[in-house]
Amino acid sequence: AGNSVAAMSLALRYLGRIPGVIRPAICATLPGVSGPRIFLDAGANTECSPEMLVQFAVMGALLAAAVHGIDNPRVALLSNGEEAGKGNELTRASSELLSAAPINFIGYCEGNDLFQDHADVIVADGFTGNIAIKTIEGTARFVSGALRHELGSTWLSQVGALLASNALKGLKAILDPRQYGGAPLLGLSAVAIVAHGSADAVAIRSALGVAADCAGRELAEQIGAALSA
Repeated sequence: AGNSVAAMSLALRYLGRIPGVIRPAICATLPGVSGPRIFLDAGANTECSPEMLVQFAVMGALLAAAVHGIDNPRVALLSNGEEAGKGNELTRASSELLSAAPINFIGYCEGNDLFQDHADVIVADGFTGNIAIKTIEGTARFVSGALRHELGSTWLSQVGALLASNALKGLKAILDPRQYGGAPLLGLSAVAIVAHGSADAVAIRSALGVAADCAGRELAEQIGAALSA
């Protein structure tokens, strides 16, 4: 729990990469209207090649299937539009390679699709992915704070908050990042989970659960076999 760059450096030194993996990726889990979705790279690699994004897609699809039980997960590439001609040089070259990869690649998705039932795995370079994740975190803090303020601003809104308390608790549970605990570093020869520096006991418990799932399902071995193929 803490600095993700330090965690990446230590993991590479002591665990090493799966043969064939160019660079490991931080794999975040986002809440969605139909269940969790996988998002990577969340910030481990600011400079990426098309080949790296293809590997991220394969690893993310395997995680979605192994840990979340998603059959034939849909994989999308984050871009500035869904049309085939959109994107930059990296996304266009990556899209061409992903179309030939042994995964269920469905094309581009946009930022407003991150929480919708558009894809199960969303792939981006680490620079774009880190900005997206931090934007989501900042937006969530703002909305949560504004909602608390408005619900407590008048006696009428306080009564409304009391009446809607069960629904608000349910929404909080869905959006609570602690239920996922941490982000697996995919591409390493063993399991490593990066947790937030402010992770509490609930988050660490969830992170241990993710680690146990990855180890029990031999995810590293699955990734190695898939990339070799």
